[in-house]
Amino acid sequence: MQNCIVALFYSCFLITYAHGLNTAYFHELVQNSKPKWMEERIEKELAPFQKEDLRRDVLNEILEKFGDRAHLTLVSIRNSVVTTEDIVPNRLWTIDHVIRGIEKLNSIIELADLDLLITGCDTLPVNIGGLQINDLPIFVWSKKIEDSGGILIPDLMALRGYDAEKSLIDKGNTIYNNWDTKIETLFFRGTDSDGSFLPEAWPKCPRARIALLSQEYPLLINAKFFRTERGLHFTNMNRFAEDNHLFTWDWTSMEEYPRYKYLMDLDGTSASVPRLAVLLFSNSLVFKHSTDSYQWWYSEIKPYEHYIPVKNDLSDLLEQLEWAISHDTECRMISSNASKLASRILSEEAVYLYLYKLLKAYALIQGINN
Repeated sequence: MQNCIVALFYSCFLITYAHGLNTAYFHELVQNSKPKWMEERIEKELAPFQKEDLRRDVLNEILEKFGDRAHLTLVSIRNSVVTTEDIVPNRLWTIDHVIRGIEKLNSIIELADLDLLITGCDTLPVNIGGLQINDLPIFVWSKKIEDSGGILIPDLMALRGYDAEKSLIDKGNTIYNNWDTKIETLFFRGTDSDGSFLPEAWPKCPRARIALLSQEYPLLINAKFFRTERGLHFTNMNRFAEDNHLFTWDWTSMEEYPRYKYLMDLDGTSASVPRLAVLLFSNSLVFKHSTDSYQWWYSEIKPYEHYIPVKNDLSDLLEQLEWAISHDTECRMISSNASKLASRILSEEAVYLYLYKLLKAYALIQGINN
């Protein structure tokens, strides 16, 4: 195993991760804010685990057994010093971003001694080599409803702050600030990360399905796959996509998203990161398709209050779109509710408040200093 001490203060950390967080306001939240939903989420995440499940030797065994295939890193804090341990020499870059977030938090407020495992995967696989893994104490940023383990942590985009994406959305909100003049079309751009190598299955996957519906109902839906040199994620379907006009070479900046009254959120291999969070900041109406994937803040978003729900197979998409068009006043309010919610629970201070409370509660169970 490799054991490396991660410096708490280095230039790229300060530049990338110090921007945007109001430390004075954060400390005020730590002292005075106890969001019920946040406390309940953390309690639920940690409920499956006891002190013996979080012992260092148990975590080391998990790292040895699954570290390479589940892309695991062991993070430790002792006396405010953060160290990491990997079983493979090159960890996924996604883990580095989460570690920087933990370091950032530790530089703002002292964290208790702890050991934890983080995966660089979008979600936990059910099993690896026939051995169950989705019931283990591994920090992950997206889970399935059926997972009996895993501990939800803010994703790397949330820890970095949504500044880059949100600045574009905010600019678009300013340009396209008149609800009545927005284009009454459901808009989506993305890749086929939810697809299948099976030619008969791929067109039925939600992202392919909405792109095909766009060809059938071009006045209602504008959905395309971004065309790159590689083409689709499932490259064997490139010819099908070309023949059915599912590609676009034109990159659409998020600044242009608020031009459209309706914006589609579709999960990929896991809960969409950071699409849904960023879309909620827009002044447009979000359509979200129902899946078994969820993130740490999903308990706070409610159908018909913050978004329009759509069935997983999109079988009711046209019906829901027609409902939105005929209930314009209600939909404008739903859009406003979503923006207010995002500002409250997805601010950088709120993200780090959740992380702090989560790590504090985890450390209490682990009891390294007890």
